Amino acid sequence: MSNNISMNTHIHGLTEAVLEVVADTVGSIDPDQIEIVGGGSINRSYRLTTLSGAVYLLKTNIFSALGMFEAEREGLEALLNADAIRVPEPIQVSAAGDLSFLLLEHIEFGHKTA
Repeated sequence: MSNNISMNTHIHGLTEAVLEVVADTVGSIDPDQIEIVGGGSINRSYRLTTLSGAVYLLKTNIFSALGMFEAEREGLEALLNADAIRVPEPIQVSAAGDLSFLLLEHIEFGHKTA
């Protein structure tokens, strides 16, 4: 297994199937660096860190929500092309098992203190 995660493992509600598809796109995910993040009531959202240190935001929902994620990707791409405001770059929309998902660039909000 590419993530050293045993078959049928669920980490914070994520399945191995989703993590495998994501890993095929961005590289192996560090299972110790999967964090649930807030900010939404429709989807579950996670902050994922790859073994190489890259950070992504992953939003998941039931399989039938795939169209919603495709529409969100299209909207984000339109905003990116307009170059008017800073939005996360969509990386991947897909489904695995019974979940659909949207993988995004992770943007750290807030400001750093000295």
